[in-house]
Amino acid sequence: MEAGASQRCRKLWFALLCAVAVCAVTAPPASAVIDDDPDGPSEGPCPLSAYNFSLEGNLTVAGIPFAGRPIQINAASAKLTGRKATATRICEEVLFAVSRFRWSVVSTPPGQRANVVADGDTLMPFVSLGGAGTYRIRLTACPSRCTVTRSGQSRTVGPFTREQTITAVSDYAPPPETAPLLPRPLPPDNQPVRRFSADERDRMCLGGGGVADPQWVTAGYVNGPQDYRLQEGEVKRSKVASQDNFLNHDSQDHIWEVEPDAPFAWLSHPIAGKDMEMEWETNHFPRQFRPTAGDRAATMGYWILDCGHGLRAEIHPPVGVAVQRQRAVEIPSTFRPTGFPNGFGTNVQVPGIVTDVYFNRTAGEITNNCSRTGLHQPAALNAPGLCIEEPHSLNRSFKFNIYLPRDPKDVAESLGLTPPPVPLFVGTRGLGVGGGGPTPAMVFRQRGGAAWLEVTIDLTGFTGPTWARRINAAWAYPNPDNWGARRWSVLLKSMKVFDDAEPFGDDGDWRMYFNTNNRDREWTQIISNDCEGCIDDDETHTFNLRTGTSQLGPNPVLFPGQRIFVHTTGFDEETWGDDIGTVFLREAQRAGDFTAYSHGGDGSYHLNVGIRQGPAVGRAFLTSEAAALLNAYTVRGPPQCRPTAEVAQSAGFRGPRDQLCAPAQADPGREGGWHPETAVLTSPFHRGNDFELYESEHEVNVLTGISAGRLRAVYRALTPQRRRELLAEIRAELAQVPPRLRRDYHDIVLTLERALPASAVARAVPPSVRLAALPFVRRRGG
Repeated sequence: MEAGASQRCRKLWFALLCAVAVCAVTAPPASAVIDDDPDGPSEGPCPLSAYNFSLEGNLTVAGIPFAGRPIQINAASAKLTGRKATATRICEEVLFAVSRFRWSVVSTPPGQRANVVADGDTLMPFVSLGGAGTYRIRLTACPSRCTVTRSGQSRTVGPFTREQTITAVSDYAPPPETAPLLPRPLPPDNQPVRRFSADERDRMCLGGGGVADPQWVTAGYVNGPQDYRLQEGEVKRSKVASQDNFLNHDSQDHIWEVEPDAPFAWLSHPIAGKDMEMEWETNHFPRQFRPTAGDRAATMGYWILDCGHGLRAEIHPPVGVAVQRQRAVEIPSTFRPTGFPNGFGTNVQVPGIVTDVYFNRTAGEITNNCSRTGLHQPAALNAPGLCIEEPHSLNRSFKFNIYLPRDPKDVAESLGLTPPPVPLFVGTRGLGVGGGGPTPAMVFRQRGGAAWLEVTIDLTGFTGPTWARRINAAWAYPNPDNWGARRWSVLLKSMKVFDDAEPFGDDGDWRMYFNTNNRDREWTQIISNDCEGCIDDDETHTFNLRTGTSQLGPNPVLFPGQRIFVHTTGFDEETWGDDIGTVFLREAQRAGDFTAYSHGGDGSYHLNVGIRQGPAVGRAFLTSEAAALLNAYTVRGPPQCRPTAEVAQSAGFRGPRDQLCAPAQADPGREGGWHPETAVLTSPFHRGNDFELYESEHEVNVLTGISAGRLRAVYRALTPQRRRELLAEIRAELAQVPPRLRRDYHDIVLTLERALPASAVARAVPPSVRLAALPFVRRRGG
């Protein structure tokens, strides 16, 4: 018998024992219907002895690596990270500051020397370089072991090492930056600011919704598409939802949370400026347009209050989204601006911003059938306002901003050069969906070193169901070596499942998604809808999927300092779905095999991932005009310059000021602090979940998140007519459940059994569904 079959047999045997023994056990207290596997692994602190520790963080070079000059290494984000997961426990991440370390020179070019000349007792030392060539500098954390301490527990760990490669040069062209630089102040929203008190929001939501009243209400009356709102900002979290209300969803939502840019901070409730959630049902939101943490997103749609989730504000549903990703852009040979009659050459790769824009008139059951719990206008006279119905009008002009990396000319001027401007390449193309309609209109803006495109998409009179385009924007600043761009291959080897998010006797019906930063296949479903009981506890699920193939799409093309994303998310197919947990690994560009543990959710697993260098990007073949541009941006020999006060202060500079020369601003893309792997710790110890990567979705007011006691109170407060309507709606939804998934609705039946009179349960639950759930209800004390 195979291991998987044997394990399933053991689970069924234990289930029978549990069914016999449960009669002698006191019934568990009524609780919210959010997890059908109460015996799954818990998540929280673990003994320090249980953890696997590693050295993590960004090592970057600050300054210009001229031969014969000092250079600074920035390892301020270095930290000791502990992770562990087992079948019974998911340990919260623990992050410790690196208190003991040593710098050393591992290798130099033949006949050359290098030494740590300043700040060697810090994580930001200066290293003197000899002649031109490649140097390797090593950081050793805990060289003679370290003791980490937490809550009275101690553990000895180490040593750990990371290395930084530095190539000393005799002349230098500053590389293009990869991350967008936002102007200060940002362009205004030009919309009237509205705020709502807690009492106002409570009245608009009729005190909560999702069972017998609307789960969402618009934050103010919507009279047409002119009342849609725009939200712009950096994406902090992105995942497929797990706990969606089956009364008002056709499919799971995709959720992305945005840190609002300052002009849009007022849109978030109840706290202005707090991360704000966007939601769109996956059946109406193709995977290629879904954001990833680290992207920027401009989201346009209904500004609403989520009555089932703390009366907080969201854009839900959107009618359009523009996802802006930091990706490689190839400058086409046909791009021939003024001064470049022959263009730039072939295979010219530069850092840029790739923006995928998508508009859709449909959103899912939230607006497709005017259900009682769907999206409505605000409550009026203690009754729901009018429902919002699709198709949603797109009959207006939409505007948003695409922020670009800093102009290379500004960087060159900070080094004492006076070069000509670098042309900006902007191109649009179709994406195989949402064709037809207008071409985006773009106006270039620049202020205070920041540059951006103000994009207008005028869909007035457009009649198609969807509209989509890709906008590529990049500074046409070429280099024969393509600025060190590399392809990397990501191999998704296998997944060790610790808990399948199901009780004994049931196996997981997982729907799982993978994404990496490879531009043309940002999200791929790796466990399909055909998975019926295909995931079991304590089994290893083999994938052997890799980028560079049709399996996971192209290999990521990354420039120095950019990190490789490995991200998985998903749910166990049920009434609303159990969250299977999220992995979001942001790994430096280095070959190796890695284990990434899931966090959050009701299931738990770890991924075994391989990262290898892929096929070469190859050299760019430059025209004479392109070569002349690069020459004008090249510093010949060390320039006579000092660090700006801003750089010196941010670096905590203590080294030889007269010898350091650095651009006026470090690339923020290499220093992002929103993820625990790259954050700089401000105290000796941090909990990984301090960074809120895996926020709970518990919705206490909706049918799939409500407690039995609260449901009982809601039901008793309804009029007889509304009771009949609610029971009929639940019955209609349950009647559509396919037989293979009826076991996944057991918790709903259990909650109804605990909350409602027997006659009401009989009217709400079809006999076949109730019969299937009866053994589960009896085991759980229903």
